Amino acid sequence: MQLQIPNTGKYLVPGDIIRIGRFSDIDFEVQYGWYTWGGNRPFMGWSLRNLATGDVKPIQSIDLIDVYMISHAPTPASETVTLYRYAPATVYRLGQLLYYTIGTVYQAARDFTSCDTEETESADFAADIAAGNLIEL
Repeated sequence: MQLQIPNTGKYLVPGDIIRIGRFSDIDFEVQYGWYTWGGNRPFMGWSLRNLATGDVKPIQSIDLIDVYMISHAPTPASETVTLYRYAPATVYRLGQLLYYTIGTVYQAARDFTSCDTEETESADFAADIAAGNLIEL
């Protein structure tokens, strides 16, 4: 079961964690099934659960258009996920998974070219995080 993001080749599946532009600091879990919202009777369909508060809301088309980060649900062991080491002056694509130090994974929040200054690589990495190019998972 999957839900396509309009005008893209990207899909959401239950369990994905997303961020939406107008709620940029909130992580939502994509859900499919019965849910209640706004004191109404139960609905069957796609919804979002705010991971911080547990609040549930239906997915609206504006939400889908406004998705800027997708962290896909865990994949079966037979599928592999590629992690890329962060490097200055490198092109990264939306959703790409990166690391700078072992143990912490970041996701590209948009297509971007990483910083390339005369500062240290760690300073360039910190600048890309501050610019919102990378989000810690």
